[in-house]
Amino acid sequence: MFWTGFFAGFASCLGLVICDHLFAGFRSERRARASFMATLSEDEQKQFRSIEAMGDWQQARSMIEIERDRLKQSAAWSSLGWSDRPQLPGKRP
Repeated sequence: MFWTGFFAGFASCLGLVICDHLFAGFRSERRARASFMATLSEDEQKQFRSIEAMGDWQQARSMIEIERDRLKQSAAWSSLGWSDRPQLPGKRP
């Protein structure tokens, strides 16, 4: 009787550990998505949700980050009085 209860308890604990291990990835994905959403403005959040509806959130995140980098680069070039793209050396627009 003791060994039956012992093995039943061991099997249930093992099952709980396996389930927790499987769902840990899901929880970390949700936390990462939530922390990324917190860094976005309202307009970027709307854009993120629309992109996310077409695919997974990591693809949408990379597209948003690419757009941010492009906007930063174009702002840097426009502050220099140049167009969005750098020209050949010695040629100014």
